[in-house]
Parts: sequence; C-alpha cells; structure tokens
Amino acid sequence: MTEWHAVASLDEALNRMKGLLFPINVRFWLTMGLIVLLAGGISSSGGDRMFSDVGDSSESPAMTPMIVVVFAAILFFGLVFMYVSAVFEYVFVDSLSKGRLRIVEGFKEYAGMGLSLFLIELTLVAFMIIAAVAVIVPIVAAIASESLAAMLVTMGVGIVVGAIIIIVLAILMWLLRDLAVPISYSRGIGVFKAFKEALGLCRSGFWQVAVYALLKIVLGMAAAMVTFVVALPLFLAVLAIGAVLGIGAYVGLAAFSGADLTPAIGPAIFAIILALVIVQFAITYVVSVVTLPISVFLRYFSLVFLQRIDPTIKLLQPVKMKEDKPDEAQEKVKVY
Repeated sequence: MTEWHAVASLDEALNRMKGLLFPINVRFWLTMGLIVLLAGGISSSGGDRMFSDVGDSSESPAMTPMIVVVFAAILFFGLVFMYVSAVFEYVFVDSLSKGRLRIVEGFKEYAGMGLSLFLIELTLVAFMIIAAVAVIVPIVAAIASESLAAMLVTMGVGIVVGAIIIIVLAILMWLLRDLAVPISYSRGIGVFKAFKEALGLCRSGFWQVAVYALLKIVLGMAAAMVTFVVALPLFLAVLAIGAVLGIGAYVGLAAFSGADLTPAIGPAIFAIILALVIVQFAITYVVSVVTLPISVFLRYFSLVFLQRIDPTIKLLQPVKMKEDKPDEAQEKVKVY
C-alpha cells in the first residue's frame, strides 16, 4: 500500500510546531513573528486613490514632481521589501531547521541566495506585466473598433489566456518558495539549480507532490479564513484612521481655501500615506504574531514533506515527541 508522504507529514509538522512554540516564550514569539512577516513580504495598496481628487496637473504644475517622487518612492520601497522577503524566506527555513533565531546574522548569511530568489521572482513579475499588457491591448482595440463580435471573441480569448498565465505563474512561484528554497538551503546551491531539482521531484513523484499540493491548498484556505477573522477588525481600524486623517486634511485645506496651498498638498498626502503604511505594518505584525502557530505549522509541513520524499534533503533534526518522555523538560531555544 502506497504511503502518502504529505498525509504522514501532517502529524510530525504539528508536533514540531508545538515543540518549538510551546510553552510560550514571548521574546521568541515576537522575534519569530517578525521573521514570518518579513518572509511573507509587505504589501501596501490603495495609496494611489488618494491622488484622485488632487486636481489637474495643468492647474497645479507643482504637484507633478511630488506625485512622481511619491510613486517612485513606493516602487523603490516595494522592490526593497520584495528583496527582504526573499532573504527572510531563507532565514525562516533556517529558524525552523536549526531552532534558532538570527535576524541580522541570518540576513547577512543568506543575502546572496535571497538576491537570486528576488531576481527570479522579479523576472516572473515582469513577465506577468508584459503578458497582461499583451492581453489587454487587443481587448482595448476591439472595444475601440465598436464591433460586438470582435469584442466578445477578443475578451473571451483574453480571459482564457490570462487565466492560464496566472495559473502557470502561481505554480512557478509556489515551486520556488515551497520547494526550491528549502532544497537550496539544504544543499547550499543556487535557487535556480534547486528549482530544477524541484521540477525533477515533481516528475518522479508526481502523485506525491499532487497530494501535497492539494493538502496545502486546503490548509492554506483554512489558514486564510482564520487570519481574515483575526485581521479584519484591525484593518477596519486602519481604514477608520485613514478616513479621519483624510477628512481632517480636507477640512484643514477648506479652512484656508483663500491661500495658495498647492506646495503643501503633496507633502501632506505623502505624510498621510506614510502614517497609514506604518500603522498597517504594525497591525500586520500583530496579526503575524497572533497567527504564528499557523505559519510555523505550514512551513514545517513543507519541510517535513520534502525530507520524506527525498531523505537526502537534510532539513530537520530528529526529535523526540512529547509522548515519548512526558516528564522530560523541553529544550529551550536560544535567541541570537
């Protein structure tokens, strides 16, 4: 009878998670929560909507440079966060593999591997943007032609092609983070070479990987629901804060409607966006700490599965489960 490695990995991943996180060590949880947050990346959105009511640039020429600077800053920090996320993906794996927390040292050690992962993911994102443009342009042209038949055909083809591209890119990103990164970490090789090895595992153990992927999707959906319930009240608070800041800025500008406040509008908008990003980061961090057992369990699940499907991939040290020696005190995990 076939042993499904993904199913067998669930119990071990759960036991490893409990052994690492419990009993609760506040400092450990706070540090690990930061690592998980950085490994997951930081996304900020919605800031562009705040520029919609600024006015025509022809009427406010001083606003144009400020808008360019703001969007350039958002793009720059987005790329920085994307790189940091790639590096901390390795730091997260190292934390679970060795049972140690190293933020600064870990970043220095895995900066090179993280850069390779960042460049590959950036290439995939660039490809996705190019593909999206290639799909959207014919649709816009068909709409402009005012031909209903051409519009429907083009939209139908565009939706199908777009869906295929999204699915393929999602699978590639999943293979990179879930399988290639741990292989790269274990063998000390580049992420591209590890990615090719991950593809080899998918070919040789197709059904094992398929079952793992199915379980990961189900677990991911459940985890997303729990995270949503935890995060919703906090993010509603962010929206409320943003609304208060926006109304306050509008009232303040209206009170001085007779004066030329154009030079002050850009910095005010930038300050509001910056404040919201900081608040969002803080709230996301809180959510990361509260839902830490979920994140650690899911990552352990992938590591245990990889080690089971290919024992030459050394990721985790053998551990004794709690039930083996119930009276033995748990080993303390050092924080470096």
